[in-house]
Amino acid sequence: MKSLAIFFNSPYLGGAERSMIAQSEQILEESVGIKLTFFVPCVEDVECREVEELLRSKFPRSQVLGFEYPRSLYETSRSGKNALINYLILFYGLTYLMLGLRSLGLGQYGGIWANGNKIAFPLFLFLKVFGFRGTFVWHFRDYPEDRGIFKLVWKALRQRTSFRKLLISNSYSVESSLKSLLGEGCGEYLTIYNPLGDLNKTSISSIETKISSQRGITIGLASMLAPWKGVHSIMVFEKLFRKELKALNIEEIAIYGGDIYSTLGEHRGYRNQLLAFREGESLINFKGKSSPQEIFSNIDILIHSSLRAEPFGRVIIEAFASRVPVISTCLGGSGELVIDGETGKRYLPYDYDGLMKSIRELIVDQQYQDLTKLATSKLEEVETQAAKAWKVILSDLI
Repeated sequence: MKSLAIFFNSPYLGGAERSMIAQSEQILEESVGIKLTFFVPCVEDVECREVEELLRSKFPRSQVLGFEYPRSLYETSRSGKNALINYLILFYGLTYLMLGLRSLGLGQYGGIWANGNKIAFPLFLFLKVFGFRGTFVWHFRDYPEDRGIFKLVWKALRQRTSFRKLLISNSYSVESSLKSLLGEGCGEYLTIYNPLGDLNKTSISSIETKISSQRGITIGLASMLAPWKGVHSIMVFEKLFRKELKALNIEEIAIYGGDIYSTLGEHRGYRNQLLAFREGESLINFKGKSSPQEIFSNIDILIHSSLRAEPFGRVIIEAFASRVPVISTCLGGSGELVIDGETGKRYLPYDYDGLMKSIRELIVDQQYQDLTKLATSKLEEVETQAAKAWKVILSDLI
């Protein structure tokens, strides 16, 4: 029986983890006689078991195993420590982790899939040192960084190996960045868009009913709470345009998500800063972590407010499927999904007047009707692209 080991980047259930679980279901659907084994990191003092529990419920016939991941190494990529300390942490953490990987018997697998950089680099080094002969899949869920420790990572990745290297990106924007950094001869490149997952493709949004009955409209944001996601910019926007928003019958701006990775760095304490900034009569409400079904059953417009290039933008295709109109900054891979005036509306980061104009056009001019219709067609394109990519991957993955 063909065997594939899938390593997760985190025990927390974020967008990358939900995408990988949905893609694992596609692997089983498309490939007959394949055996999947899942490995989930166990981080010291982290009690979260979200990924492990969901995997056990969805894949009762597959093994779900844990492996120790040093907390110091888990945090270092988002930490503010100086370069020397980071190198010492990297050396210690990699040594400890690679010793643990030896006990997993990875040589029995024809393919090993790394879902993100945090686990991919240690796995790559381990397989290189011990002469793995199968296929190694490095799934890039974000843009590759080219600074500090990462320069050593990419230098090692460019070297010849005994195994096949398949470098998968979740948008053409990420693939372009990866090729520019690594060059054409580093491995095989392929883009596969993230799948929709469990969210049923149905008309969940109630914006049309709410507009016709003059009921209150809810604007939503759905993302992890990090500064680059731009949640603070929407809070500033709400303060500046509260009166105009209320005049359009906007009753709430619901913010879904949390600091799901609990690591060090730029987003440490960001949630508390946001809560402190919120005023008593604000339209802003923090909803915490919720399922996509719950989010898109309760919002009528999605604002995708990222302030820097977004690798893909999973919430965008979830909005498309729910017929919730999208207003996005369209940076990076999200710009492959949201085409201004066709599948959604675009505004520039911190362009509060432009954002207000887009909201007004959706509601007053009822542009949501054409946009959601074309967004549904775009979703079909995304799914067609992913299906074609899977045929290439599974044809000779193992």
